Amino acid sequence: MQESQKMTVAKDTVVYMLAKVAEAVLGVLTLSAYSHYFAPEMNGRYDVVNKAIVIIAPICALWLQQGAARYVNTCEADGDAKPFYSTVVFTWLTIAAAVLALGGGGLLLVTRGFAESEAVQGFLALYEPSWLWLALCCIVTFSAGQIVASLAGAKRRIVLSLSISLFTAGMKLVVPVTLSALFGARVEWILLTLLLCDGTAAIFGSIRLGLWKQVKLSAYSKKMLALFAVFGVPLIGNFITTTVLNASDRFLIVSLAGDKQNGIYSMNYAIASAAVTALTMGASRGSYPNILKAWGQKDNALALQLISQAVRLFLLITLPAVAGLSVLAPRITGLLLDAAYHNGAGVIPWVGFGLLFLGLTEYSNKHWELSAQTTVIFRNSAISGGVNMLLNVILLPRFGYMAAAVSTFLGFLLYFLLSKLESRKYMKWTLPWACYARICGAAAAMAAAVYGLSALLPGNWYWLVALIGVGVIVYGLLLYVTGELAPEVQFVRNKLIRKKESV
Repeated sequence: MQESQKMTVAKDTVVYMLAKVAEAVLGVLTLSAYSHYFAPEMNGRYDVVNKAIVIIAPICALWLQQGAARYVNTCEADGDAKPFYSTVVFTWLTIAAAVLALGGGGLLLVTRGFAESEAVQGFLALYEPSWLWLALCCIVTFSAGQIVASLAGAKRRIVLSLSISLFTAGMKLVVPVTLSALFGARVEWILLTLLLCDGTAAIFGSIRLGLWKQVKLSAYSKKMLALFAVFGVPLIGNFITTTVLNASDRFLIVSLAGDKQNGIYSMNYAIASAAVTALTMGASRGSYPNILKAWGQKDNALALQLISQAVRLFLLITLPAVAGLSVLAPRITGLLLDAAYHNGAGVIPWVGFGLLFLGLTEYSNKHWELSAQTTVIFRNSAISGGVNMLLNVILLPRFGYMAAAVSTFLGFLLYFLLSKLESRKYMKWTLPWACYARICGAAAAMAAAVYGLSALLPGNWYWLVALIGVGVIVYGLLLYVTGELAPEVQFVRNKLIRKKESV
């Protein structure tokens, strides 16, 4: 086995994850600031608008984003860079024009043509027209930013990819907070920031990739467009059903329990999501280009071993993070969020472990992604999404937002089980049971130690940082003692020895 390639996956994954941890910290600080500037009701409404942006934009352009990321390296290697980039750019421009034309026409119809309607007036009293117009523009820039970020990740432009992510995370904190402090808290400040960040990321990233040098209208390829569509269109269905798993609860909570409950739920959900999603994305961005390269070279055995290595690294880093987040949830919520949101701390463990299973599902789905059989992914996510929505409809009226948290966990768990059981026939990742035992045992012991200490210590920032530090040390020592970190330790030793010898 090419150990150097395994270590390349490990190195890329660690780099991405460290950067994503920094991004997650900025995201959590942003949530904290928003919770103090906006009441739960207002945050609940903004959450619905934001979810509409991150749902509609991928429905329009996810197929193009995924297809471009899947084939960028292949097309460049085959000398088809100009047809590739020309097709991506002009297809996106067509999509953007259609979104602005149809969305703008729809908003004009609602805000002017039906302005006298009682239902429309009630809706616009909650969701101001300025929010809706800004959200429409955000759909366009969000899709552009995601396409550029996917291309940078697929091409292993690590510094560029992480620079874009960290810039966006930093601006989401600095700009709305500054404007709110100067001119009063308004949701428009957040939406303007999203527009600015995604637009800047798309322009800067595309320039750094040298994309515009390759774009010519005459090079536009219908054949390449068809290739993107065959691969990416089924993923729209998968995205919709995964969104049912991940976001339908917000709309149902608003409908069945009100804006306030959604505000409390979404803020606590976002704490878990910021941490776990950052690690999941870091692991995915660190491993996927290497897996894709092995698959493109028709070395399926190597691709499988790289997937197994990626799963190990994902569990090694993400499982203790979720375990620690779960036992510290009340303390974290108490320190970060305004008092109006504290009762929702119980959401964090359910969502955290649910997102952990969603991250594992990405690796179970790799066979169908790599072989372009994405309809299987759609089917499994549709089943899981349907179960999640049914549970929410039944349980939300009785148990409130906590029912949504539990339903989210069960939906993601079901999605993972369906994917894992079926994918084993084609591409089964192979980790020794002892590996699972060491990682899970170390994470459980760490969580128990942190929980016990947390009950004895005051609830301030200093002790929270100390508890996190204790958790990291306990977990790292247990992994070292049990030998789970032996490959990484040996790799570092060899590097140091070679460095000494070369001096």
